[in-house]
Amino acid sequence: MTGIFMVLLLLLLVMIAFIGVQRRSALSRHQVEADRTLTLFDLRVGDIVQHDATDWVVEDRLVYRQGEFSWLEYLLRDDDRSVWLVVNEDDNLVVTLEHEIDLPLSLDAKPPSQLEVDGRLYRLSERGTADVTAEQRRVNRRLGACQFFDYRSGSSAVLSIELWGGNSSGAGELEVTIGERIRPLSLSLLPGDGQSVYRPS
Repeated sequence: MTGIFMVLLLLLLVMIAFIGVQRRSALSRHQVEADRTLTLFDLRVGDIVQHDATDWVVEDRLVYRQGEFSWLEYLLRDDDRSVWLVVNEDDNLVVTLEHEIDLPLSLDAKPPSQLEVDGRLYRLSERGTADVTAEQRRVNRRLGACQFFDYRSGSSAVLSIELWGGNSSGAGELEVTIGERIRPLSLSLLPGDGQSVYRPS
């Protein structure tokens, strides 16, 4: 009996030690995440973006590359709402918050030089083709090339058309987003645990 008791005691001590190591490892990982200094250029899935009394969770990060120039688009979620945080640094840092809309555009004709949406006139300011990669996905990371058409209205209103899987005068899929330019300082960035909140792990 004494031998069995000693074996059980030894197993119990090993289990306690293992649990302690696991807890210390988890605490260490959380501490590393908490100590991360966040910028608009290194947000990860699971991080929190606070804006206008809403806590948005980063669900995806897309990198657009056009030659040597690149910019970022983060998919942010709050329950059933989603927006795109677009971060573009050329001569100045430009940050916009955009949401998808349904706009009756024909795929058989290239987007016009100006568009009127909700009584507001948007004028085409830039167009081109970019190669898009989802850097933080495990699968389907390269999304391919898309043609983009960027519109502006006044100093802050923006509208973007992206054509995927086709060309400006042929078949493909259109995505249209509309939004506003925002001040980077209006955002608060909080580190997450690197896990998606809304997608099953």
